[in-house]
Parts: sequence; C-alpha cells; structure tokens
Amino acid sequence: MNTEELINILTYFHLQEFSSGRDLIQALQEDDYARKFIAPANGIKRSTFFDTVNDRGLKVYHLFPEFPIICNDEQG
Repeated sequence: MNTEELINILTYFHLQEFSSGRDLIQALQEDDYARKFIAPANGIKRSTFFDTVNDRGLKVYHLFPEFPIICNDEQG
C-alpha cells in the first residue's frame, strides 16, 4: 500500500464515519464501491493496514493541516 492509497483509505474512513478500523477493512473487502475505488488494486489485509497506519499514519496525519497552505502556494 502506497501513501496515496493510505490517504484515500483514511479519507474514506472519516467520510463514512466508521466506528473502527475493522469496520473499514470489512467495507474495503465487501462493498463494491469501496473495493473498486478506494481499496488498493491487490486488496487489503487487516495486518497490512494496521502496520501501514502505525508506520506512516502519523506522518500523514501531520500533513493534513498543511494541505491548505500547500494548495495556496501552488495556486500562487
């Protein structure tokens, strides 16, 4: 799972207001829309997701407040 896929998954998690990571993983495996447009092409396993979030999730979390600043700079 790359960083872009992780950002898409975390955004989907917050938009759908899942109550847990397990609910999110279940949706990514069973929901047609989530499986086609959100989940990585090769699918997602629970351990892979949680390992990735623990490893990169905090880095991504710190990027969210920076997005408006980055976007404004790009539009310049």
